[in-house]
Amino acid sequence: MENPEFRRQVWLELTPHRLLAMPLTLGLLLAFIYLTATTAEVDGGAAAASAALWIFGGLLILWGTRLAGDAVTEEVRGRTWDQQRMSALPPWQLTWGKLLGGPIFPWYGAALCACVALTLGSAPLPRRAAEVALLAALAVLLHAAAVITSLLALRKGATLPARTGGLLPLLAFFIAMPVLQATLTDAAWSEQLAWFGLRPTVFLAFLTSMLAFAGWAVLGVHRLMRAELQVRGTPVVWLAFLAFSMTWAAGLVPPELGAGEPSTPLTPTRLLVAYAVAHGAIYALAFAESKQPVVFRRLLWFRNHGQRERFLDELPLWLVSVPVAGAAVAALLLQGEPAVSALQKQMVVGLALLGTRDLALLLALNFGKRAQRADVAGLVYLLVLYALAPGVANALGLDGLRGFFWPRADVGPLAALAPLAAGALAAVALAWLRWRALGISAPRPPADA
Repeated sequence: MENPEFRRQVWLELTPHRLLAMPLTLGLLLAFIYLTATTAEVDGGAAAASAALWIFGGLLILWGTRLAGDAVTEEVRGRTWDQQRMSALPPWQLTWGKLLGGPIFPWYGAALCACVALTLGSAPLPRRAAEVALLAALAVLLHAAAVITSLLALRKGATLPARTGGLLPLLAFFIAMPVLQATLTDAAWSEQLAWFGLRPTVFLAFLTSMLAFAGWAVLGVHRLMRAELQVRGTPVVWLAFLAFSMTWAAGLVPPELGAGEPSTPLTPTRLLVAYAVAHGAIYALAFAESKQPVVFRRLLWFRNHGQRERFLDELPLWLVSVPVAGAAVAALLLQGEPAVSALQKQMVVGLALLGTRDLALLLALNFGKRAQRADVAGLVYLLVLYALAPGVANALGLDGLRGFFWPRADVGPLAALAPLAAGALAAVALAWLRWRALGISAPRPPADA
């Protein structure tokens, strides 16, 4: 299928000069490595192949991530994004046009490096092909994450400044290096990981995970593109991804940490890990998505007037994730002893109360007069609540105050949970008062209703 956006990116990025400069530069560099290794009486082909593999990763992970992130932000800065949104391009074409077309030049260089790595490498061909596939999947994941970051910033009414584009390759580097250090070794092909009842090698586990999460990331870009093009959807895809992530993380619990038998996958430890994933997802989404009063006014209007499709389309994903985390907490609390001790249940409830407090605080800030900087203020307040205030209380010897900021394990359930519940109720009350002051409960019809 013809993709005008991808074709436009190809014409812009793959100029004749670039098409010639890339193979010449790579050829000279790899020839130098080959000759240097041969002079040192080392296998020159293996050295060149190894260098080509690392150049492959460098081009895509560092340079490609920057270009993928700029694929949307540059359109916004150039005031051409609205034209693309109003064009006849379907979401999938715009997704692939940005995701593959933006970093097409690094992909061109990476393809040349892949040919060298597959041709000259001394390792068996299946291993070399698998390593190239791992790097490609990791690159797609990082590129999609960069596009998602740009789209989320755009949906919140902001754009990433040009100077922040350099942070994307830096973040990609810190994410990619642990993965590469763990997989591009001989030990990764022999050592095994436990995932439920399976025992895959470390490399196979990472390769499968990268392919799966790369696919989910591409689907995430597509869903955000659908939203930008005003194509309605539901949160089903996000719920499926959240369930996948919770299951994936829970399966990595080793037997010595309470994973249990493969026949009983829903062990307390695995439920706790699954809850931690959902808990973290709520925090990430709460900061990534808009929480302005207009969002809730629209939701209430759609609900009150029976517009179920519009209601589900605009329902914030952090709000969709709350019942999932609550179900994980309920499953843990329903576990009997000794599977889950009273202390473990106490800690889980404490974390849930902290999550309630933090979400209510973020909403209260967004319902205030300076909502434009509410999320930044929320980060500052959370830093105070989780680090500064407990540190001051500890320095002053006021151990009793620590229970307001962190779940305590050295006291009984009532003494540990009462301060956290009081903080959660105070934050909820503040959010409710600001909600009522803004009149969100009596919304006006949206302009596009």
